[in-house]
Amino acid sequence: MKTRLADGVRVLGLRFIHDAMCPGQRFARLRQELGNGFESVEIDSGPGNPHNISRSARSVVTVDLVDEDGHPTRAALERVLAFFQVRLKESPLDQRKGPLFNTIETIDAYPGRL
Repeated sequence: MKTRLADGVRVLGLRFIHDAMCPGQRFARLRQELGNGFESVEIDSGPGNPHNISRSARSVVTVDLVDEDGHPTRAALERVLAFFQVRLKESPLDQRKGPLFNTIETIDAYPGRL
């Protein structure tokens, strides 16, 4: 993984702060190991949080997504989409040939048609 980070690969992690399946120590370790190569989005799911997110919330951009402007899960989804857009455009795929390259080329050639 560290070799990949040296090549420019980045990791984006999402979690609810009170998700027992993804404790804070996990993200702390990722920060320690990956340094600036790790970006985290951590959303308050504690009692009394301003967005009434359940303490049992677990899936930031799927089951527990609230698709409303200003909601932290929506902001997290937008960050994921921006992350993929940047990473795919910076990818060395443009120097490769094959089905994946052709798919990305096709998507770029027809914006708005997906």
